[in-house]
Amino acid sequence: MHNKHRIKTLEELEVLDSLPEKEFNDIVDIASEICGTPISLITLLDSKRQWFKARKGVEEDETPIEHAFCAHAIQHPDEVMVVPDALNDERFANNPLVTGDQHIRFYAGAPLISAEGHALGTLCVLDSKPRTFTSEQARILKILAGKVIKLLESRKEGIIAKKQIALSENELRTTLARLLEAQHIAHIGSWEWDVEKNEYFSSPEMYNLFGLPRYEKIIMDSWEKLVHPEDLAGTKDNIARALKTGKLDPHEFRLIKPNGEMVWLLGMGTVAANAKGENTILKGTMLDITERKAAEENREQYIHALEEMLFALSHKVRRPVATILGLSSVFEHEQSVTEKVIAEYLLRFKTATEELDIYVRELTDFLHKKKTGIDTSTH
Repeated sequence: MHNKHRIKTLEELEVLDSLPEKEFNDIVDIASEICGTPISLITLLDSKRQWFKARKGVEEDETPIEHAFCAHAIQHPDEVMVVPDALNDERFANNPLVTGDQHIRFYAGAPLISAEGHALGTLCVLDSKPRTFTSEQARILKILAGKVIKLLESRKEGIIAKKQIALSENELRTTLARLLEAQHIAHIGSWEWDVEKNEYFSSPEMYNLFGLPRYEKIIMDSWEKLVHPEDLAGTKDNIARALKTGKLDPHEFRLIKPNGEMVWLLGMGTVAANAKGENTILKGTMLDITERKAAEENREQYIHALEEMLFALSHKVRRPVATILGLSSVFEHEQSVTEKVIAEYLLRFKTATEELDIYVRELTDFLHKKKTGIDTSTH
């Protein structure tokens, strides 16, 4: 009697042992009314029992599968099984449901066939006395069984939809967590300001950028007070221009945190219109560029130092070169130059060359040290 396909389908429906539902209860009431029986059931069969999703006229919510009339009914899924008098049917004459307190004598069951063609249970009507069952009653019972299947399929669709929503929400939470982590690592905060409503949204990293506690809501007035006085006018002008033109330009400014620390921030964003088409919503990101600004300042210092060194080097080079040129002129026009004079000029040239070599090595060491942080000088 165990059917793995039936069990799998019931598991997917998540219907076994579920709470009563009005739509199913209404169907058993209609079935009893049309068929004139005191008992009607929507039964679902797993491997060990038949469980009643809806019931009328009985207190129990399940019976052992070996006692179930429905276990026989689902063997012929296209038919409504009718038992006019169970005492006269050898399959059920000794069934505890017949011989016991319930005294079941009449049974009619329409199988519940899933979309995949698996018989899950029945919609059945029962009585404690024998009776006949018309073809019209059988037809209506079969129609009602189809309604039960539609309810079960709708239930399944609802379960799938809930799982998809839960999955989407979980993915959204994961994505948001990763986004916030990325913002924290990169020191980037996101924000949105509705100028018309004066509503300001800030991501958690914005609080870190501004040095404010999370419980203190960031509003436009609060962060304006933190902007460096020299940069406040330019920052306000950029916002006013954006609201007028619909374009928010990238803007660098200094901000002084409550603890006195000064940081450089780069604001970038876009402008959105309200329902009236007015530019009232600004949104974007804020990036900590303090390290970049420090690097730019150091680079300017390096360039200045290099220019000074090159200037000094040029003066060191200019004199020996002039000397060499002068010596060449003397050698060309004066035939009475003594060896002593030549030796003196050669000594001067050697000294200048040695000084030039020292400056070249100093310049090389300076550039290498600034590039790698390692001092390679040997003097």
